[in-house]
Amino acid sequence: MKHGMVLVFLFTITILCANSFHATDSPWDDGKAIDLFWELSPMTRQVSIHRLNENGNPVEVHKSTLAEGSFTDYGLEANTH
Repeated sequence: MKHGMVLVFLFTITILCANSFHATDSPWDDGKAIDLFWELSPMTRQVSIHRLNENGNPVEVHKSTLAEGSFTDYGLEANTH
């Protein structure tokens, strides 16, 4: 059950970020594909979503903290891209 909640959370955040990137007033709306990846930290239970800038460097665009449990409860690994 917890694993499913984490996946729904990550999916929702990804959709929200993707929608904001494709808005017409977005500075990133240059017609190019946007590379997104997410990172999990088991020590702080934080989920970070990054995008690659034009130089190929990761830029953090969102960070959230899960309220309960640990990533080992969900069967997820840290630094999963």
